[in-house]
Amino acid sequence: MIVFSCPTCRNTMQVPPTMAGQPVTCPFCRHPVLTPHGPADQPPNPLSLEDPIDEAEQERRTLAHRAERDKKLKRKALIYIVCGWLFAIIATVVLVVLWPQLMTDARGAKDFTGDDLATVKESDAEESPWIAYTAERVIETDLGLNQPKGKHTNEATRYVLVRVQDKWLIAERPIEEKGNRLEGKLEVWGGGTSKEAADRIKVRYPELKDQFLPVQLSASRSGTSATATIQLIALGAFVVISLGCALYGLASLPRERPEM
Repeated sequence: MIVFSCPTCRNTMQVPPTMAGQPVTCPFCRHPVLTPHGPADQPPNPLSLEDPIDEAEQERRTLAHRAERDKKLKRKALIYIVCGWLFAIIATVVLVVLWPQLMTDARGAKDFTGDDLATVKESDAEESPWIAYTAERVIETDLGLNQPKGKHTNEATRYVLVRVQDKWLIAERPIEEKGNRLEGKLEVWGGGTSKEAADRIKVRYPELKDQFLPVQLSASRSGTSATATIQLIALGAFVVISLGCALYGLASLPRERPEM
């Protein structure tokens, strides 16, 4: 078939090859048309509104775009690396410093006997574990530590005297805690409200002047074992996450591409 366009109405027509060179009538506009001797010329490609870009310019633009993208990726990766290592180092230092105390507390309370407590010195309180002691006798005092709560104050802890063989131990315990079993940490109250309370108790009980132990028991903190375990896990997880961020940054660094 010979396919061509009507010169008058521009509609496409087709006729058999036997009609080549013969006049025909356009079925659309009814004007006479001379059939071409061969296939009609294809219409030219439509003109592009964009300026043509040669291959060299296209390659230059591609390389520039790739370089800008790699620059942003490198900056982001360096932030992950620096922050990851910095936080990992800080968390590791804190973990190393607190490790002995946290491990001591994480093991839970160590049962002390009267003989153990009776022989405790001030220097022993520095490395004292979390202890548990069942006293022969506990004497309540009217001294307590008030904790502000809104417009009012609630008595959070109270001070008691604990019998240890022929000596007495001053202890601070939660206001709601009852019974003769105490858990806490041996300390030397060198200042603050606790020392002031201890001094007032000693004045109030002059007959026990030479029978007070050189250390005191802070039994107002509960859940020390669980708290220490959580702190160990949190610090360890922080170190792992920080190292993970640093490794992610290293893996995100753009790789050098071979020359084309």
